[in-house]
Amino acid sequence: MDLITVDSEVGKELTFTSERFDPRSYLCRVDGTVYVSHIHTTEMGKGYFGQLVRSIWDKGLIVKVPSPYQRMEKILRHYGARPTIEFDLRMGPCEVWILPPPQSGDDTLQSSLS
Repeated sequence: MDLITVDSEVGKELTFTSERFDPRSYLCRVDGTVYVSHIHTTEMGKGYFGQLVRSIWDKGLIVKVPSPYQRMEKILRHYGARPTIEFDLRMGPCEVWILPPPQSGDDTLQSSLS
């Protein structure tokens, strides 16, 4: 597992910067997945989360959000994400919402993030 922090080298590549996200925010990369478990934007409604998701997808990675708060769940539903259950060795079963990269030629989810 790799921790991605705001303004880190990888964070900057993903638009995960202090201009957009609270410096206490972080992401976790595990293999081909980036877990969005603790993020707060500096300004709500500016599309920063959607831009972050597109940047992660551009790297060919899947976005997963474990146990989202109500506001994030609403955003995820808007983007067409669906919950599933994953098993964590420390925490046991955990609800995780998945935003897989769009398939070639399928811009439905991609356009909803614009």
